[in-house]
Amino acid sequence: MDHLIEPHGGELQELLVDDERARELHAASIEFPSIDLNDRQLCDLELLMAGGFSPLTGFLGQADYDAVLDKCRLADGTVWPMPITLDVSESVAAGLEVGQSVALRDPEGFMLGVLHLDEVYRPDKAREAAAVFGTTDRHHPGVAYLMDSAGDVYLAGRVEGVQLPLHFDFTELRLTPAETREEFARLGWRRVVASPLPQEIMELKAIKALIKSGTITITVGGGGIPVIATDQGLKGTAAVIDKDFASAFLAKEIEADLLLISTAVEKVALNFGKPDQEWIDEMTVAEAKQYLKEGTHFAKGSMEPKIKAIVRFLEDGGKKAIVTNPENIGRALKGETGTHIVP
Repeated sequence: MDHLIEPHGGELQELLVDDERARELHAASIEFPSIDLNDRQLCDLELLMAGGFSPLTGFLGQADYDAVLDKCRLADGTVWPMPITLDVSESVAAGLEVGQSVALRDPEGFMLGVLHLDEVYRPDKAREAAAVFGTTDRHHPGVAYLMDSAGDVYLAGRVEGVQLPLHFDFTELRLTPAETREEFARLGWRRVVASPLPQEIMELKAIKALIKSGTITITVGGGGIPVIATDQGLKGTAAVIDKDFASAFLAKEIEADLLLISTAVEKVALNFGKPDQEWIDEMTVAEAKQYLKEGTHFAKGSMEPKIKAIVRFLEDGGKKAIVTNPENIGRALKGETGTHIVP
């Protein structure tokens, strides 16, 4: 796998221990205090243990936490945009001491890992919300969870993984980073690029001025050219920005009422290409989200990103979206065809 780019931070951290060490931890855990993790915490623990959060080897201490909020970097300078922390209540924290080993368990009581507690600290939640989510408004679900549900104390320390959480869905897709890299090597892929959600449109001021002047403006073609901010200014980077998400983001930024996505079909279909295919004339955001959750209706990389982008646009304040093909745009705008999606 020498031809692959190195993992983020330089080393892939797989925190799962071998069988002998797992047996030792299980035996010792009789004396450990325990924490039952919620779904969010289980996801973080799984990504830590599997190496998805490399180069992290555990939950962040305060120095790293502060550096991430201030500079989107760990204390050692490694780029890291969001704090990976383990929150607990005041009462749970009161029963723990630095230096202890803490069993991390799923809701059924199975021990998945052990936290070697190095630090206990209190986060500045308002500062964290502003840094991570760009707002302290509780209407944002991330802010609401952080401010109203997450514990007021953070635990930090190295994690030893005993076993990954069990999953019974999409098992063929649940590869660890190490397994994913092995598959890339087997396929001979030299570079795999990210497809991040758009965060900013650099030419937005010019786009707004053109629109205000009455000019028909063609922009964010193909999703746009991805760039990142550096100390030396903007720099191109290896990534692919999805054109549908870019269009929805632009529509939000210019406060458009309507987002029309032109594609290869006249309407959106449920169970597309299957015997029970059903064309859809209208649907709400709630219905669209349910169809996405069911995972059987919209093709990956085709209709699915279009529906996801429309959901984001409407949840960000848009009033309506239409999906149709080029030859039917006029009729769709008159309400005669196409799939019309509303909040």
